[in-house]
Amino acid sequence: MSTLGAQKSQQARALLNTGSVWLTLTREGSDPASKLLFDAAVSGRAAFFLHPDMTLAIVANYDVGHVERMGVFDEVVAYERSFTDALQACLTRFAPEVLYLNYSESDHLSDGLTHGQFLTVQRLCAEVLPNVEMRPSAPLLAKVRVVKTSEEVRRVQ
Repeated sequence: MSTLGAQKSQQARALLNTGSVWLTLTREGSDPASKLLFDAAVSGRAAFFLHPDMTLAIVANYDVGHVERMGVFDEVVAYERSFTDALQACLTRFAPEVLYLNYSESDHLSDGLTHGQFLTVQRLCAEVLPNVEMRPSAPLLAKVRVVKTSEEVRRVQ
């Protein structure tokens, strides 16, 4: 179990308002925020959702066991073939008004969303959430970095 991941994801969820969701997309650790927010490392393509009420992961079927054992996510959804179908289903399920994504023009630690992944999210949102407002998560990520959890303090000591 990852105490750090559980504490950091809970801390991040507390920053979200009703109607907002924070989505972190990663491929083989491409987004540095996935390590900070979830203490997670996966081999395949993955989506980590932070919702005010829950934390959800979409991972490749071969990453499921590892991710479930981490104890960070309330729900783990496995995909075998179509990552985008699973992502679209979760976007529809949450139906956020605001979608926070990890991109930034000035902070490289908040800029883990690749251009291709951004285009995927943009296309899926146009199909199922045409009125969603996409915002950078950089201000939220900065707050999560600054405030240390008890596990982070323990590790530093």
